Amino acid sequence: MTPSEFLWLLGALLVLSYAADVLFHRTRVPAAVLLIAFGVLLGPVLKILPGTEFVRAAPYFGGLALVTILFEGGMGLDLDESIRGLASGTLLAALSFILTAGTIALLAHGILGLPGPSAVALGSLLGVPSSAVVLPVIGTLGLREGLRTRLVLDAAMADVLGILGVEIAIGALTGQSVSILVLRSTVVGFAVGAAVAVGVGLVWSRYLRWAAGSSTMHLGEALTFGVALLLDGSVSAMGGAAAVAVVAFGVVLANEPVIMQRAFRREMPEQDVKRFEEMRGAIHRFMRQTTFVVLTFFFVFLGVVVDWKGISLRTGAAAVAFAGICVLGRRAAIVGVNRVGLLTLSRDELSNVAALFPRGLVTAVLAFEAMSANLPGSESFPLYAFVVLVVTNLAMVFSFQASRPGKPALAPAG
Repeated sequence: MTPSEFLWLLGALLVLSYAADVLFHRTRVPAAVLLIAFGVLLGPVLKILPGTEFVRAAPYFGGLALVTILFEGGMGLDLDESIRGLASGTLLAALSFILTAGTIALLAHGILGLPGPSAVALGSLLGVPSSAVVLPVIGTLGLREGLRTRLVLDAAMADVLGILGVEIAIGALTGQSVSILVLRSTVVGFAVGAAVAVGVGLVWSRYLRWAAGSSTMHLGEALTFGVALLLDGSVSAMGGAAAVAVVAFGVVLANEPVIMQRAFRREMPEQDVKRFEEMRGAIHRFMRQTTFVVLTFFFVFLGVVVDWKGISLRTGAAAVAFAGICVLGRRAAIVGVNRVGLLTLSRDELSNVAALFPRGLVTAVLAFEAMSANLPGSESFPLYAFVVLVVTNLAMVFSFQASRPGKPALAPAG
């Protein structure tokens, strides 16, 4: 491929991604499905792009994609609403993860014969809905603010649980104590990640406001994303939960005036509030554009690198069964949280929320991470991720269409 052909391909991918996003807003068919299909066309079908060469870049590209979506998710959370919805959002994410990941892990161990750590890793990466897919859909459903915030929290927490589950499984493969791994990844990891992120977030937000308007800060949004990447690597090196740190960093940058008032009983001057609003808006715009570019290339990348030679009747049937478990596990978790009164839903809301089970970015990234860690049997994980991702995304579309007979496929955005 010549440089000019490569540049043409990059431009075509961005145009395709924009067209897929427009189609999503009309039909709710997630852009991820169309982008993956294009990747399959470029890779396994036409062999324009070499999948075997791209696999080497998967851990690095996947890590960048994870930080991007986690940081944007944190920037989208309102602190007051998040505090009110923390219990129900966290319970929903945890219950959905336990039911889905646990069932998949048991089947993978008992039927597929995967070792314990590999089965736990597979259950963890398939057991979480994708915030990259769910968050845009939530904005189209016309949900009340409190419910919308709880679902955003559910999506963000699900990403973190999936990441921690795979990390624990990889650690267990090296012979470390599972109980110590769980304690370190949850209690210690959450505490370290959140504490570092809050401190860095408050200092960095203050610096951005102080430097606002100077000629050196015309790229402040890109610099802020660089700080998020540094934070992810630093917290990980310290033994903390990097995913928690990135989300918390985004929350702090999006809610500094509220944090200052609640924690320090100190009102921010009006001029500083104005600068804060301008800063937050600029970072939001930059992250939306960055996420668009990163996710475009990652989903196409996934379609390119899938190893179709690994498909057999057994693996195909297992992947479809795992997709069914994802759908049923989500439904059971929603009904359970609704019945205990932590997430009171009407019939229409129950139908909408139960349909938010599609897998996406996190599932794909973690599949490659597990494979890079040489977990036994993990060479099939990207294939399972691919099938489950496509099936659950299409199932979500059919669920929404079935719940609205005679009505438009999509409610107005906003």
